[in-house]
Amino acid sequence: MNRDFLRILIKTVKKRKIPGSLVVVTRKFKGERQYLVIKSQKRKSFSFVSGSLNWGENFQTAAERELKEEIGLKTENLVELPIFHEFRYSYLPIKIKSFQKIFLLNISASVKLNVPKKETENYQWLNIEKLANTLTYPELMKTFKRVQVLLKEIDP
Repeated sequence: MNRDFLRILIKTVKKRKIPGSLVVVTRKFKGERQYLVIKSQKRKSFSFVSGSLNWGENFQTAAERELKEEIGLKTENLVELPIFHEFRYSYLPIKIKSFQKIFLLNISASVKLNVPKKETENYQWLNIEKLANTLTYPELMKTFKRVQVLLKEIDP
């Protein structure tokens, strides 16, 4: 059994929190930074690539799996950011929270995505102004603002 997974599980079960990963995928297109936003088949919401940890996964392997499942991209070039996205599942009848480790993935504008329709209805590349008006969940935009600060430090 993966020790990272056990450590995460023990810390979170008592607090009724579900661990997960979130990936902010970016590219530079015509000199402008763009962000990938996906529309979920299930909830019809606009968000970043994300999901809960499966049994035995750590945050990194969950992020890699979600990239493959949601946008058909296989990569090992994730940059782990020192922040989490925390939120409460509003559609569940009991109070359960989630916390997602955030990763960053910069890809070339020439990369073609092969988005599986099973989980993702469609996707868009958006600049920062359009992103603010597209994300479904306000708490996600608050977290993204923290990502922006770190992104400026990493890639000004």
